[in-house]
Amino acid sequence: MKKIVLVIMSVFIINLVGIVDAQADSQPKIVIQAMEENEIQPKLLHDKQGRTHLIYFKMEQVESRLGNLYYKQYKPNVKTWSAPIKISSKTYRRPDVIATAKMAVDEQGRLHVIWLDHNPTAYLYSRSDSAIEKFETPRAIIKKHIDGAEANAVVSTFNNQVNLAWMAGHDENLRTVYSMTSMDNGETFGSESMIGDQSLGGCACCAYASIYTDKGELLVAYRSAENGDDRDMQLLSSNDSHKSTTLIDKWKYNACPVSTNSMVQDSQQNTWITWETKGKIYKSVRSGKSINPIMVSPANSTIRQKHPVIAINHSGYQLIAWSEGDGYFSGGEIKLKAYGPQSQELESPSTQAMHPALFSSASVVALADGSFLVMY
Repeated sequence: MKKIVLVIMSVFIINLVGIVDAQADSQPKIVIQAMEENEIQPKLLHDKQGRTHLIYFKMEQVESRLGNLYYKQYKPNVKTWSAPIKISSKTYRRPDVIATAKMAVDEQGRLHVIWLDHNPTAYLYSRSDSAIEKFETPRAIIKKHIDGAEANAVVSTFNNQVNLAWMAGHDENLRTVYSMTSMDNGETFGSESMIGDQSLGGCACCAYASIYTDKGELLVAYRSAENGDDRDMQLLSSNDSHKSTTLIDKWKYNACPVSTNSMVQDSQQNTWITWETKGKIYKSVRSGKSINPIMVSPANSTIRQKHPVIAINHSGYQLIAWSEGDGYFSGGEIKLKAYGPQSQELESPSTQAMHPALFSSASVVALADGSFLVMY
């Protein structure tokens, strides 16, 4: 049975999947949609061609937790999804919330996807045709620095470049960010190279995010692991001539927090970041080399806030979604925070009793009409 979610202002149902439609004169519509049964770990992306993409893992053998990675495209006119297209060529074990698949779209309209398989351990990469009607046979491109693979790898595109970034190393004190780049839209890739500051270490079971700026600068947000208890958020900047790492936020913690983070660019090409520190959700815009954390989640909450994602529409409205729950991997309950173009807080729809599945979390995207779509 598919989930039916609560209503803040009006209710409508599409294909038996519950939707919340919250609309006010002064802010964009927010639509919340539950995934179908055994579909978890949604990832949403809206591209320059106006298309909205969804990738997700579907458990097809629930007891063994084996399944495949699938793709769908949103049809805004009828508010439903296209028929699923399978991306993976063989079943693999359900990944944890830190090891979910990632995607990016290039200038030709191709979708590039990377995910982690453990039989044998490999980051598998595939790309679609420009119409996204089929995907190539997955390739295990990363060969040399694969030791300690536990979290997701990330993929970003800029012009004809496709970059894959990941963390490697069994020793967290020496673990760091590696990268490889294709200059021909994913046809071939260059060599694997270390781009992170190895002295900062790297949190083995924390996820990370990457994005290219409009200047072709690669940014990777990740959690370091210096001295065993400095679980700080870092922002790595890399281009052909320079590499640097900027501290985002400090966190003294002598265990792995199993955290994720998110990055997006607004219409002015400013990069926004959202992350977790000490069980709270923060956001910031990158301004030069300055990053000033702003708390998003309630300061007085005693329940851990985790797995934040952010979307910004063409008018500057923001929506941040996250999970609230005590466990590291449990789905928790979805929470939302909306902001206006002047960073003013706006009313958000109720998400009471909306729970992502185990090992899953929410995803959010701004659609072409300025509305927001949240999936969990």
